[in-house]
Amino acid sequence: METNFLQVSEIFMLKIPIPIVIYLILPKEPELFHPQTQSLWLTVMAHHHLAIAFIFLVADHMYRTNFGIGHNMKDF
Repeated sequence: METNFLQVSEIFMLKIPIPIVIYLILPKEPELFHPQTQSLWLTVMAHHHLAIAFIFLVADHMYRTNFGIGHNMKDF
């Protein structure tokens, strides 16, 4: 694997250049930070928690559960 790329998935072979990944992760607007506490605003934190919850919800249904939802590894 090349060192200047981040391979997101082996299924789709999606490679993103690392500088773009850093640009996407770092906050770009100074208004994202509270002026007194220098932390993220509560709305931004809530948005990120909801996004992570959605990602975990999708990832959770990738594997077979006791209730029959999900996929086997053989399906992939």
